[in-house]
Amino acid sequence: MLKTIEQHYKKTPYFREYFSIIEQMILSCGKSLLVLNMLIINFFRDIFNINTELVMASKLGCSGNKDDRILSICKSLGATEYLSGTGAKAYHKPDKYINYGVKLTYSEYEPPIYKQQYGIFEKNLSCVDYLFNCGSELPKEWIS
Repeated sequence: MLKTIEQHYKKTPYFREYFSIIEQMILSCGKSLLVLNMLIINFFRDIFNINTELVMASKLGCSGNKDDRILSICKSLGATEYLSGTGAKAYHKPDKYINYGVKLTYSEYEPPIYKQQYGIFEKNLSCVDYLFNCGSELPKEWIS
């Protein structure tokens, strides 16, 4: 994984500034994907100054599958709206959300365009791509 990241990003403007941090996270997580994910999530929350509270669904004691689990989590957190990607339309049951008093909203997400090293913009890459290409400062129009 590290060699792939290094080979692909070593010529980007912010590679030297951030690669060793990414490398340390990957090397320190052992074989735990959960540990690696949490290290990466918290690193990017810090670096991009994201202060939204992070709640682990596993700590809420919610149960069920698909919509039932989502609605259980919404209830536990007091949520009145659930924002979902459009791919989940295949399994969501909108009536369940109405019955629970939760507004179901689908995001028509379009990834923001930023400068990448190869010229033509390739969408839907990770925040690692943005970090190595653009650094940690997010454009003002992305922040709401």
